[in-house]
Amino acid sequence: MKQVRVKHCLAVLATALLVVYPFVVFLLLENAGVRWLAAFLAVAALVRSFVTDLGRTTSGRLSAVAVLVFLGLTFIVSSERLLLLYPVFISAAGLIVFAGSLLYPPTIIERLSAAAGYPVPEYAGGYIRIVTLVWCGFFLMNALASGYLAFNGSLRHWSLYNGFWSYAIMGLLFAGEYIVRQFYKRGHEVN
Repeated sequence: MKQVRVKHCLAVLATALLVVYPFVVFLLLENAGVRWLAAFLAVAALVRSFVTDLGRTTSGRLSAVAVLVFLGLTFIVSSERLLLLYPVFISAAGLIVFAGSLLYPPTIIERLSAAAGYPVPEYAGGYIRIVTLVWCGFFLMNALASGYLAFNGSLRHWSLYNGFWSYAIMGLLFAGEYIVRQFYKRGHEVN
């Protein structure tokens, strides 16, 4: 039981560090430098991968390796631009995973739902594919916005978008999908 709590705490901490990293970059880039920040991200990504279910799937392991290669390259080259492209890389990886699951079903949403103990009913397959497409659109738009800011925006704007606005948009997507799902379930008389 204690080991489960420690893993859970580590997962929450690593996820929180990955969420707030744009602000960490904004605050520490000049003082800490690119290499330290790349190492910080790599450690947080590794911890998150090892203590969550992400590291147990093939796509999760491949994503972790890709992230580590990207951050290793960022560390070696010591490129601020590569560090700022990290959110583009993460969004592109999300797009690949979600779009790939449309090509090779079941969708990632169905897999995550089943792993959490909530298998998706057969009638919801079309709905789940639409939700997966919406998330593909989000990841594409997020990658484009993050990339634009990495090349044309100030560090402040980049940090604000990647540390706040992208998560706010994600939250709105989650909330909107939850509301639509309730109507969808009612339309199929499911509680």
